Amino acid sequence: MPILPDIWVAATLGLVMFFLFLGLLVVFTEGVDVRRVLVALLALEGAAVALVAAAEIGLALVILGAFGAIVADHALERFTGT
Repeated sequence: MPILPDIWVAATLGLVMFFLFLGLLVVFTEGVDVRRVLVALLALEGAAVALVAAAEIGLALVILGAFGAIVADHALERFTGT
C-alpha cells in the first residue's frame, strides 16, 4: 500500500518541496560546487527510481521536487553570475 496514494496530493507536495527547497538554497547558500550538485542530483535520482520500483510513485514525486530545486538553483547561479 503506497504512503501517498493520491497522485495529485503527491504532485502538490512535490511542488511545495520544490519551492521550499529552492528558497532555502537561494537564501542560505552562496555557491555550491558542481561536484556536490552532481552527487546530490544522482542521489536524489537514485532514490526516486528506487521508490518508483517499490511502487511509491507519490514519494518519488516529492523527491523529484527537491531534484528540480537543485537544478533550478544551479541554473539561477549560472544566469545571475553569483
